[in-house]
Amino acid sequence: MVKLGLPFTSLFALVPLIALAATEPPSLTLRSDGIQFPDGTLQTTAPGSYADVIIVAKSGGHFTSIQAALDSIPPPPVISRSLVLVAPGVYDEQVTMRPFVDIEGSGEGVTIIRWSGSTSFDSGTVVGGHYAELRSLTVVNTGGDDNAIAIFLEEVSTTLSEVSAFATGGIYNSTGIYIRNCSPTLRHVNVSAEGPSYHVTGVYNSNASPTMTRVVASASGGGYSKKGIVNGSSSSPRMTLVEASASGPSDNYGIENGLNASPTMINVTSTASGGEYNYGIYNSSSSSPLMSSVVTRASAGSARNVGIALGNGVMMSSSASASGPNENFGVEGWASPEGEIHNSRVSASGGVTNRAVYVSSLASVRVAYSQLAGAVLGSGVSCFGAYDENFEALGPDCQPIPPP
Repeated sequence: MVKLGLPFTSLFALVPLIALAATEPPSLTLRSDGIQFPDGTLQTTAPGSYADVIIVAKSGGHFTSIQAALDSIPPPPVISRSLVLVAPGVYDEQVTMRPFVDIEGSGEGVTIIRWSGSTSFDSGTVVGGHYAELRSLTVVNTGGDDNAIAIFLEEVSTTLSEVSAFATGGIYNSTGIYIRNCSPTLRHVNVSAEGPSYHVTGVYNSNASPTMTRVVASASGGGYSKKGIVNGSSSSPRMTLVEASASGPSDNYGIENGLNASPTMINVTSTASGGEYNYGIYNSSSSSPLMSSVVTRASAGSARNVGIALGNGVMMSSSASASGPNENFGVEGWASPEGEIHNSRVSASGGVTNRAVYVSSLASVRVAYSQLAGAVLGSGVSCFGAYDENFEALGPDCQPIPPP
């Protein structure tokens, strides 16, 4: 398949797109196998993959509206796939996907679907469909109402591939992608949300278990809380090569794992910065994430910075750091029966109080073969094969071993 597109870059470079006016694309030639551009390149899908191919373009296509193209496809008597190919341009409309109908744009930042906010939390610029794929385009929600959600997926098996999503301007909530009660696939997805909404979230999973590969999610700007990724109640996503970040005033969470969430996190980077309270990764007391090769940082919070609030999590071959002017905890254990740290590095620095590991009286944390760069506090923490920032061995209580 040959198609035009932009490289996979930060969505912040695409923010000015929300102010674009729809302009006429270059002259297009409509062919039976796709769209031919003036330079001879072809946006197409391999012949035989689809029963129908419908072209949407500002001019020269079958339709000028993506939703009109979708509505023109009759329900098949048997399962067959159709494709809606969308030429370059800004399409100001709300799109509800159809089962077994894929939507393919001309590239992120080249094909843009844009719509405004809603009073409902169950709405978005694009609403997903069963067994359908959305790819090679950008989705924007400009807000102006209670909720601004770019992509909404509920009880569907949608695939998002090479998609950028951006949400801003919701009075109460701005969320890039909201996933509820389903297990979609996200690969090469770049998503961001921006305040001043009260809640600003990149990706929100609610009782959802998506497969997330090469996803970049960010939340920034004003508002009470910014969260790069939320794995809400009973969510168990598989996250690989994922980057999450949150920044701005007040509270920032790179990743939040809620009640009974059990995500698998491999090669994940999560950061939180600015504001008052920053958590690189926040695990609730009943969550049990598996974290392997995870890098998490919390910095510059005026009140508290926590690399990882551990919950019942298991941390392996990972790094957690916290730095700022006041309280800094590399790993915090609280109100959880048991958390574990294996072959990892934990540090805290720069503040009035710096604890590599802080464990409350209600929690316990076991540490094995790890470096703890900073003081350790709490009767519920135990060490085996651990050492400090100077590579001096720590005792079973995680305290320096007194000289003989």
